[in-house]
Amino acid sequence: MNKIKRAAVVIFCVFTLLTALTACGGKSPEELIVGTWRDSNGMTTYSFNEDGSCLIKFEDLFIPELECKVKIDTVASYTVSKLDDGSAAVKLIYEIMSKTITKEYKFTVEQDGLLYLTDVADGTLTVYAAQTEAETTAPADTTAA
Repeated sequence: MNKIKRAAVVIFCVFTLLTALTACGGKSPEELIVGTWRDSNGMTTYSFNEDGSCLIKFEDLFIPELECKVKIDTVASYTVSKLDDGSAAVKLIYEIMSKTITKEYKFTVEQDGLLYLTDVADGTLTVYAAQTEAETTAPADTTAA
């Protein structure tokens, strides 16, 4: 009888442990990147959607052909993958002025609401903060100081 009780306790413990592990499982990189992210200068905002599309907003994009800075919104497609070193990567493909641009970044998302994008081509790191819906839909402040 003692062996049966011991076996029941072991089975119960294993079941409880498995339930806890599956309930607390972390999000996949595909899930982590979904949301709206803005750099600290407010120059670039990425809004990653679950369907693989991304709205990119550039506030002061320099266009050499026009010799000026412009505000451009463009829609990109993106895919998430793993690089050879095991890190998560996001590849964006979008068009600006009829030119197709492909960018690939290593990325990590921290619990403090920060997205770290490191350009795979040149190693440039940019940090983006998660934006709430209120922050992304609020009208610009038009009051004079």
